[in-house]
Amino acid sequence: MAGVGLPYTLRKHWKKSVAASVAFLYGLSYVSRKFRENLQRRKFCRESKLYGEEIIQTPTSRPRTLYVFLNPHASGGKARKLFEKNAAPILHLAGMDVTVVEPSGHQQLRMLMDYIPVDVDGIVVAGGRGTMMEVVSGLMLRKDKEKLSNVPLGYIPLGGSHSDIIALLGLDDNNKVIETCKATLAVVKGHTRVVDVMQIEPAGSKPVFALNSLEWGILSDINERIPKFWWTWKMRRFAACLEAVLKRDWPLTAAVRLQYRSVLESVTNTAQHKELEIRSRTLFGHQLSWLPTISAQSSDIGISSENSEDRGGADTSNGCAEELLECVSVTVQCNKAGVSPGLNLSHCLVSVDRLSLLSNGLNQGHPDLLPLQDLSEIITVQFTPDSHLSPWMRIDGEEYESRPVTIQWLPGRLQMFHAVQ
Repeated sequence: MAGVGLPYTLRKHWKKSVAASVAFLYGLSYVSRKFRENLQRRKFCRESKLYGEEIIQTPTSRPRTLYVFLNPHASGGKARKLFEKNAAPILHLAGMDVTVVEPSGHQQLRMLMDYIPVDVDGIVVAGGRGTMMEVVSGLMLRKDKEKLSNVPLGYIPLGGSHSDIIALLGLDDNNKVIETCKATLAVVKGHTRVVDVMQIEPAGSKPVFALNSLEWGILSDINERIPKFWWTWKMRRFAACLEAVLKRDWPLTAAVRLQYRSVLESVTNTAQHKELEIRSRTLFGHQLSWLPTISAQSSDIGISSENSEDRGGADTSNGCAEELLECVSVTVQCNKAGVSPGLNLSHCLVSVDRLSLLSNGLNQGHPDLLPLQDLSEIITVQFTPDSHLSPWMRIDGEEYESRPVTIQWLPGRLQMFHAVQ
């Protein structure tokens, strides 16, 4: 029909017009995002190339050697593609000798740690939190682990949730491409920081080693369920709390035995000075062998009676305190920012009720709405959970069966590549 214009066509076929407009806007947004990501990759690759040219100034200069342990199953099987696209070019342009190892499972990954040469310049984990924990455990279980104490450990985030490890790297960007590139560039530049390690030894089993936390109880279960309610958008935490209120028997009852040993008032000024000196160092290239290491063991750390007394009538003889606590959640944290050295022990009392739990969910987990108690400067914790309340505990986000464990603080045992802002 002659004379029919575009407005008439859009009005006549308005459903098709709306669908075409949505598809066009989505495609435009997708192309724009990919273009910006490519610009970011070029920026990081250019910086890495310039840095590599400064380090390798002569043809006889030995390139730095790295072992990269890549978990190909991370990110839904896309980890290899993401590594080759975002991280590998930055490492190669810096002139590094990179050996990529793809283990078939976590047990093999821990076993492979025994074959890492002590003269390697760095070990990099490309995957998620579980891969990182297995690498740390394998390194700490080596008989010659002291020789590897100066070998820095890097992390390229390719897994799911890893905000706790990202905080150790000094990264806070929500863009995954920029996050990955920054973590890789931190490996290239060689800036490091000393981190503490938490040894967790279950009864009758080999110990595992963590960098962040052990969580048990109702709050840990709620945090694990939050991603399941993605469809509620900003009400995800409230939905998880509501599920806990509806499915659990109230009032909650649990008997948890905690025996802890506190620290740090009697630590020598020399040990503190060494730790501060190491934490402030910046490492470049091969300047790794001459660094001092922290060898402070539990026997080197004096026990402060002032820190141990007046804690709910607990027995504090010999610097130890043992309490039978009625609590429904326990969190032991290591490398927590803004707190004193040692482990931070937080527990939620059994007096928590349904209203306070729902209020906590509405306020995005605000801690003041729950009966929480914190203990800091802890070096050893013996923890016996109540498996009837929560059958699982989570170590750096990985699930383990609830059973008695002994947790020990190991100060300054590892060095990690750190992004300097």
